[in-house]
Amino acid sequence: MKFYIWLEFIWAEINRNAWSIIAIFLMYLLLWKFDQAQDLLLSINQHIDPIRIVLAVPLLFASIFVLAYLIWNIPIYLNDKNYKSLNIRALMDSTSELHDRLDPELSQTKLSDREKLKHHIQKHFSAVLAMFLMLLVAFAIINSMIDFRIIMISKIWLNIVFGLISFYFILLLNIQFYVWNARFFTRKWVRKVVFNIGFPFLVLLIIVLGYLNYTENNQPLKMSFLFISQVSSSLLLAMLIFGRNYISFDKWKYFLFASLSMSVWFFVLLFIVLNLVIAINPHINPLVIFVAALIFYLVLIYTFKLLAKKWKVPFFTIFLILIVSLSIRSQTLREFEHYAVPLETYAERERPTLESYVKQWIDQREDQILKNRKFPIYLVSSQGGGSKAGLWSALILGYINQETKGKFFNNHLFSLTGASGGSVGNGLFFAEASQSKDSTEFWDDKSSNHIKTKMGEFYENNYLSSSISGVLGRDFWQSIIGTSLTKNRGEILAEEWERNFAKVHNNTKTILNQDFLSFYENKQASLPLLIINTTHIQSGRYCYISPVGFETTAYIDFYELLDSCYCFDKSIKLSTALSLNASFPLIGSVGDIRGCDEEMDLQGGQLADAGYYDNIGGTITEFIYDELEKQLIERGLRSKVELVNLVLVNENTYTKINPRSLENYNQLTAPLQTVMNVREGHTYQTSRFLSNPMFFYMHNVDKDKQRNQFKPIIPLGRYLSEVAVEYIENQLQSPSNYHMFENLITDINQNSRK
Repeated sequence: MKFYIWLEFIWAEINRNAWSIIAIFLMYLLLWKFDQAQDLLLSINQHIDPIRIVLAVPLLFASIFVLAYLIWNIPIYLNDKNYKSLNIRALMDSTSELHDRLDPELSQTKLSDREKLKHHIQKHFSAVLAMFLMLLVAFAIINSMIDFRIIMISKIWLNIVFGLISFYFILLLNIQFYVWNARFFTRKWVRKVVFNIGFPFLVLLIIVLGYLNYTENNQPLKMSFLFISQVSSSLLLAMLIFGRNYISFDKWKYFLFASLSMSVWFFVLLFIVLNLVIAINPHINPLVIFVAALIFYLVLIYTFKLLAKKWKVPFFTIFLILIVSLSIRSQTLREFEHYAVPLETYAERERPTLESYVKQWIDQREDQILKNRKFPIYLVSSQGGGSKAGLWSALILGYINQETKGKFFNNHLFSLTGASGGSVGNGLFFAEASQSKDSTEFWDDKSSNHIKTKMGEFYENNYLSSSISGVLGRDFWQSIIGTSLTKNRGEILAEEWERNFAKVHNNTKTILNQDFLSFYENKQASLPLLIINTTHIQSGRYCYISPVGFETTAYIDFYELLDSCYCFDKSIKLSTALSLNASFPLIGSVGDIRGCDEEMDLQGGQLADAGYYDNIGGTITEFIYDELEKQLIERGLRSKVELVNLVLVNENTYTKINPRSLENYNQLTAPLQTVMNVREGHTYQTSRFLSNPMFFYMHNVDKDKQRNQFKPIIPLGRYLSEVAVEYIENQLQSPSNYHMFENLITDINQNSRK
């Protein structure tokens, strides 16, 4: 048979399995290209609560196995010999019978070689895809183990082995190669060993490894258990696919296929339940939700395709047109307020100007400034970067305040600003420190080997799952139908922060639930300025949420934006402000500013993540610095004050231009790379333009000198494993940071005479 005929049939199957291939490609991107997914492989082993202990690992591997099973069987349902007689019962329990119908009598002389090849590829192409998915996941675990330094092998060898095994399964689409392999498995002793011993042994092995995974505390060993479990699952699926005809006990075969078919519907139902009962989401690993979403949409898409084929009506095309039309319509509906920023009534909206606030702040500390040799004043800028940035900022600020017994926050800290996750860390520190004179609740445990902090406990919680289910489920469908039945993922995130912050600090009422401006009510400039930044999408300008007004039109004042929409007595909760600032692309939701006068159709625009414009907050910090320095000079106090820009960096964005190793991009990817790199370059430049900066860097894990030491991955995301949190917490004791802490804390304590 000529090679081009083989390629013709392969191409036909690629088209027929297009959506399955897309699902596999998405799994590849998730597990191989996102460091958050690698850290999630550690998170599934965390013993945070009983529900996660019982469900985490079994649910993950079951969901992947069921997805592979579904990919294998979808073309079976759609085959010309099956779809006409297909019904709900057949979808539930007759999958094995559907396979039997497709077993062609390849030995019949009436079938030409071309027809035999066509039947063979149709029957086995989806099986090869299913096995490729299982291998993809297994080798993704190995890839993560290499990155974690659990095993020390080259990724080149990993790719070679993965490629060779994948090539073996592709060769099975050749009839001669398939028959040659089948001869081995048709031997009686092989069938007995494989199915009577191998099958139950692999099932038992997976169960035992699952138990050991919960009792073992060694992370490298746990990752090894995950890999062996996935390889065992892959072998089980291979036995099921290629040895189905050798299962002699029909009732066992029926039960097996019926159970797997029911499992598909279980994960479809699970995805629906997760979108309806949002409180369950933090207990489910985000990887499970993502796989469940793939199963849900594959079932939905191929159901429409099946109905279209059965009833000769283009249901899927009609469905797509309907979705596009409804989504366009919903965006123009005034009544569609699903993403509207929740506003709170707050009558005391009078805010001082930045100039008057600076004056009051200096007035309250003028005696201290004059009595001390060099009074330090700090302006904080925190780089964005998801939960790692939030934890890093909160740890640095909390540690300084703890060691100075509150002097840092109460006397020497003038402003806090930042972007995205870094600004969230600022806000959490501000909320806690504003309620505690000496910030005595910073530590959970402190020992020579490991330190445990309140903020570390806060960031070990899962803040990603509800956003994943939202963007792939409830928010997506509500945006299409143009109605709001649940809160959007941004509001849900804010509520999760509120609950966990209160839980960590043993408070019955969460501080984050308070109105943003209420913290400054009757405080007369006794608190540092907390500036929360966002990006105004329609104008592309910086939008700041601040307890003071800036006398400039360069940036957009959030409260002036509310006034323009006739929301004169409205404000927002602190948690809502932090959520707007950290609305990470897609994972977070963009907030709509809606007018408060029902008779007037007023729109204030949309607010997105602050990192789009400035990922460190230095733009606002320098503006505040100039005003503070100006007034100190006017009052003759500048020589008595040391103004310090405290810059908290969780990832060094500096790219050295080295002509020997600089990577060039092709003409297609260069524009996108420019957009991505300009953001990082702008962040670096902004931080370098700050006057008198003091940088606190998170130590780069890749620079660890011990090559065979376990290396955690610190992801850009909303869910940190215990290992990642522990690594960041231990950064407080790193030599470079320790000396900076020592100098800064000493400077504050020695210049705090009243």
